[in-house]
Amino acid sequence: MLTEIICDKFRTKKITFHDSLNVILGDERATNSIGKSTLLMIIDFVFGGKTLLTYNIDIINELGHHEYCFAFTFGETVRKFKRSTQDGDLVYQCDEDYTPVDSIRLDDYTALLKTMYGISLPYLSFRAAVSLFSRIWGKGNINVTRPLHAIAAQRSLDAVNNLIKLFNEYSSIEKLTIDAKDADESLSVLKKALKRSYLPRISSRQYNDNVELINRCNNELSEIRDNLARFATNIKEISNRELVDLKQKKDDLLPIKLKLENRLKRIKNNLDEGKYLKSKQLYRLMEFFPNINIKRLSEIEEFHAGLSKILRDELRISEKNLAHQLEDLNTALDGIDKEMATVLSSIDNPNAIIDRVYHLTSLIRRAENENGHFIEREKAHEQADELRSRLKGERTEIVSSISERLNSRMRDITSLVYSEKRKSPVLKLSDDNYAFEVYEDTGTGKAYSNLVILDLAVLEMTELPFLIHDSLLFKNIENNAVSNIVLRYGDEQRQSFIAIDEIGKYGQIISDYLKRKSVIELDNDNVLFVKDWRV
Repeated sequence: MLTEIICDKFRTKKITFHDSLNVILGDERATNSIGKSTLLMIIDFVFGGKTLLTYNIDIINELGHHEYCFAFTFGETVRKFKRSTQDGDLVYQCDEDYTPVDSIRLDDYTALLKTMYGISLPYLSFRAAVSLFSRIWGKGNINVTRPLHAIAAQRSLDAVNNLIKLFNEYSSIEKLTIDAKDADESLSVLKKALKRSYLPRISSRQYNDNVELINRCNNELSEIRDNLARFATNIKEISNRELVDLKQKKDDLLPIKLKLENRLKRIKNNLDEGKYLKSKQLYRLMEFFPNINIKRLSEIEEFHAGLSKILRDELRISEKNLAHQLEDLNTALDGIDKEMATVLSSIDNPNAIIDRVYHLTSLIRRAENENGHFIEREKAHEQADELRSRLKGERTEIVSSISERLNSRMRDITSLVYSEKRKSPVLKLSDDNYAFEVYEDTGTGKAYSNLVILDLAVLEMTELPFLIHDSLLFKNIENNAVSNIVLRYGDEQRQSFIAIDEIGKYGQIISDYLKRKSVIELDNDNVLFVKDWRV
């Protein structure tokens, strides 16, 4: 447990702590900016937090860089440390007089704290466990509707994961989580390779077409192998098969060529016929029609001329595109004609058998390669889907068990906190999200009491070593409820650190109890530090 914090910038140089409830008392006027929240942030700093160095920057600006000395006691063992605001990533291990013996990195220090507190949670760091439940103004973790979020930007999945780990239920899904992540990463790599054309991308229809192609080519190869002597004396049969294939390709392309040529011819005709009247031609009409409105006809003709120009521009673009397509098609047809000429010239050449076998083998190899990658992609999808489904099922069972136990404990605490019957908060967990709510009770005070009740339940049910609760949590909660909550803190053997003021309204018994548990009393004249920079 934390036993003391010493700082020469404190008005009270040494603050000594109790083994259960530790109270930072404010005054009856609830005076602000006297150091209540700041001292809680310093306690968080002592436990390895970093927010003091970013949120409470005014302390350093006003006081300069300074050090905090602090001690922990576990049984008969006392460990003393020192941490400075100047090099916050280092913690110094000290002798009994707080003289530094050596320094360790902050991560090593928090790992040491985890060991000293005997926390046996293998998948959760010390800070991941305690930071959420150190609810101090400025840390960004006092959202009454999202109480599992350590920071607002945290993913809901990570928040749920931390709760699973805090309840020590993560081991059963660890391997499945790693396997599912690996499967997703492999699938992502495969998708990127396909997207960038490093691997062939085909559809299921193309896969089936490849299967048919492989079968046809294999059948022909078998036939060549079985009748090699016959083919050797009749090379023409091999060549004719190639000619048939090439002829089929050419026959497929010729109708396309005819369509392109007809479209191109129509466009050229339209461009040639796109004439319009000129102005002097309009005036000749007056010889036959003296009363005709030449000005109106000119305006109409100008409109037609403008429209005609637009259409002609579009037609020229189409003409250019069709010409390119026709050029590509003619190139393909020329290539087929050359292949046919080559086949015809090799009818008497025995190498035709070898060429045909090579061609068939190449087709098979390409089709098998494409289909192989298709099968690999489908298997990767199936494996990732299966692992995600299994993981979701396992996680759903775990979070269902946790939420059931936690909600039951919160019902017990709610009945102790409120003398009358009240609805208890309900934490609904899914595999990757959560909701925290109380039906038919949306008051501000009940919202904050629900947050406190949740933390108390987690403290009782897990290895969480302590709680830190700032005074704003108690501001709107009913007085009787606060009184009972304070007693719940005191019943716990583990430490809790709270800031609270206006204690007179809780009655004499609770007021006296809070004073006994106080570690420091702050007011307008007695602020935390030796310097008061409010004025």
